[in-house]
Amino acid sequence: MPQRVFHTGIDLRRIAPWTQVFQSFRLALRIRQLLLGALGVTLTCLGWRLLETALVPPVPDETGQVLLELTLWPWERDLGFGLASEMDSHSGEPPINTLRALASGLREPQRFFGQVFGNWSVTLGPVTELLTPGQKLFEPTASVSERILALLKLAWWLVVWSLFGGAVTRSAAMEFARDQNSHLTGAVRFAGNYYLSYLVGPVLTLLAVAGVGVLLAGAGLFSRLPLVGPVLGGLGGGLLLLVGLLLSVLVMGLAVGWPLMFATVSVEGTDGFDAMSRAFNYVYERPLLYLGQIVLSLVYGSFAIFCVLFLAQLGGLLTLQGLALAAPASWVESIADSAPELLAPPLDNSEWVPPVKGSDAEPATPLLVLPGERIGTSLFSFWLHAWATLVQGFVYSFFWSSATVIYFVLRHNVDGNELDEVFTGIHPEPDDLLPLVGAAGMGVELPPPPDAGNSPLPPDNPPYAAPGPGE
Repeated sequence: MPQRVFHTGIDLRRIAPWTQVFQSFRLALRIRQLLLGALGVTLTCLGWRLLETALVPPVPDETGQVLLELTLWPWERDLGFGLASEMDSHSGEPPINTLRALASGLREPQRFFGQVFGNWSVTLGPVTELLTPGQKLFEPTASVSERILALLKLAWWLVVWSLFGGAVTRSAAMEFARDQNSHLTGAVRFAGNYYLSYLVGPVLTLLAVAGVGVLLAGAGLFSRLPLVGPVLGGLGGGLLLLVGLLLSVLVMGLAVGWPLMFATVSVEGTDGFDAMSRAFNYVYERPLLYLGQIVLSLVYGSFAIFCVLFLAQLGGLLTLQGLALAAPASWVESIADSAPELLAPPLDNSEWVPPVKGSDAEPATPLLVLPGERIGTSLFSFWLHAWATLVQGFVYSFFWSSATVIYFVLRHNVDGNELDEVFTGIHPEPDDLLPLVGAAGMGVELPPPPDAGNSPLPPDNPPYAAPGPGE
């Protein structure tokens, strides 16, 4: 009889673990991840704007107006996808809506798909947001107030994302490893319990960077000694270069590996010191694998963010078009005018007022907006801003989810851990013994058994021995 063969499919986790970064889109699109990302980026912007208002002096322009450049709100940021073709862009007529922008972009497919898959800057948005104040600390011409502002921004960023980034990575870790949909409160509770661990890893690295920088500053101060200072500084130049090399290793490890610190705490349930050591170990142990995973995540992240942005803009456009079929034109027009920058191009460039038959002229009088319509516009505008903030939340959700998946892949390659191993909490170890019942289960001590010497049976005659011959 021929043997039946069953095909169970290809296990990509086992034969090609590097492909698991494609799970990031699915993990990041959960509503709990979007909410966490949106809340995190909103609180970051709020704190930074307050710091800038308090510490940055206003600068008047040529006309005497006071200008203060503040951090943009999430719904004011442009994700950088230029869908329209260059021919339409140079013509001075912007695309009317998202669908026409898509059709315009497809006239130049090479450029269009380069935008869709090559907009790496939007995927690296959380990194550049952190590096912008970080690089200010290393600028020689930066003033003291600018350095203080940059340091406070970094501190506020760590305070916010040690909670929200930890919650996103924890939720992504549980779903990736166990295919278990954790609740929003559970992920936030875990991040709260391990908050110091998330916070300590980057802080320890920053303290190490500051300590090495103090050594170099001390050498620079020593060189101010008359006559012998510069000579000794020149003789010790080789040692100082080694100290600078150590500083560069710390800075590069922090700049590249800090997302792995958050993923380490979420996956292993460990402390900040272990998170820092694992991040540096994986970055410098498998640099090519880590670089390949980053590039793959950038390409895939650009496509994923484009899909979310396109659907968000198209959803807003179709919603207003559906309302325009029966709602007052003045109300729909006011909603489109109040749309946030992230959603405004397809809404603000659309024509919501039907033209007059036989005439291309604009209406002679503006549309009358009733008080009830103003209230409805404000309420609808709130939901449009929340809609745009969720799109920005997806950018951060994808970033943290992909960092978590990359950590699983690096750990599997370096330490040999399986991709489904994740810390689930402290629980008693299960055993295979049957549960105790009766007196033993109630903790009652039983009397000891009788000694073998007092047994009524003879020692050489077991109770079930077969009788001998003649007995």
